[in-house]
Amino acid sequence: MLEFLFNLFIEFLLWLPFRWWPFNQLIKLERVINELSQEEWFKELDDDYRYSFILRNNKKVIRTLLKPGSAHALKYDIQVQEQFIKMVKDEHVKFVGLS
Repeated sequence: MLEFLFNLFIEFLLWLPFRWWPFNQLIKLERVINELSQEEWFKELDDDYRYSFILRNNKKVIRTLLKPGSAHALKYDIQVQEQFIKMVKDEHVKFVGLS
């Protein structure tokens, strides 16, 4: 019985699509960051070690970057860029506890 459950569990794990695995999210995130790094404003943000950490480790920022169409909006809409920069800076202030 235990062997059957173990085999069933293994079969389930093998059945799962790879898009559910966490490493795929990291690959998507790095792809978006590399795409946006071609923009000067984002490159300055990413080169600053304070904000680079927030870009790669803050859940709110990651969710924003991984939304479909957000990379395109960040490249071409100045208002969205300003909101994103403000969000990253606000999340940094929360992270270091300066508020």
